[in-house]
Amino acid sequence: MKISVALAAYKGEKFIGEQIASLLEQTLLPDEIVITDDSPDDLTEKAVKKFSDPRIRYFRNDKQLGVNRNFERAISLCSGEIIFLCDQDDVWKKDKIGKMVDALEKDPDADGVFCNSTVVNSELKPLGFGLWQMRGFSEKMQKRFLAGKQLDVFLKRVTCSTHNIALRRRILEKALPFPELGPFYSDTWFGLLIAAVSKWVLTDKELTLYRVHGDNLSAPELAGFTAQMQLSRNARKKNSIAATTVLAEELLKRLPENTPENIRSKLTGFARHYTIRNGYSRHFFIRIFQVAAEIFSCRYSRYSNGWKSIAADLFLFQ
Repeated sequence: MKISVALAAYKGEKFIGEQIASLLEQTLLPDEIVITDDSPDDLTEKAVKKFSDPRIRYFRNDKQLGVNRNFERAISLCSGEIIFLCDQDDVWKKDKIGKMVDALEKDPDADGVFCNSTVVNSELKPLGFGLWQMRGFSEKMQKRFLAGKQLDVFLKRVTCSTHNIALRRRILEKALPFPELGPFYSDTWFGLLIAAVSKWVLTDKELTLYRVHGDNLSAPELAGFTAQMQLSRNARKKNSIAATTVLAEELLKRLPENTPENIRSKLTGFARHYTIRNGYSRHFFIRIFQVAAEIFSCRYSRYSNGWKSIAADLFLFQ
């Protein structure tokens, strides 16, 4: 079974060497490491070229593609039956590929696998919590996920990430090309798509050192109320509600004809919820009645973060 790693790089010269070294030290080695570089300079290329391993396939983009299209290109250039997504600034534990491949092989119906990660600072010192805790992937949610409620869980919050996912090649027929993901990343797209048309397996082992620095530490479950509201405000500035509407509609288009009606109904409700929220009035008192109607539909509890989303719609409306 051929294994590929798709690494999307951008100004990665500071940390990419550590990441590549960890890939080349795996107990189960990848057959190829495909690196697509979106950098405006050659510093990342120079860092990559320090490695002479023939498994490394480096591509410099002719023009900047942005993070999602860069990942899309890296994935499309991979030839493996199993494709690992890889960020440029993390470090993989030596048994990551082996354990995640083993999890997929134990369930031939699954098209994706994701693991937990140890959250570390720029010097790789643990911050005292894992990725699942940081993303709010609680034990209760994990049990629901393992009990077959994968789409229900991910329609509220996708908790996998581009640094901890591996995919079977066959899912790419439905996943590529990416839709316009807006402020979201490919992990959101793969998370929802696989949960809708196939299934995920997971391992709670922390197999990645997930490096956080500056703006990439977004941990709503670990933040206080004020910080959570600021995260919501930032998301609204990026038009995340409108983008979710587009994402939901694209998911419905990609569903195969034999998709069970309950799956189609959930995605239709998801699309409806965000379409309504995107159309709320700017007038506060009118918006109160619109929000109330959506509360009584129970879609806030099914497809968003309950009272937190309600409060954001009432008081953080742009």
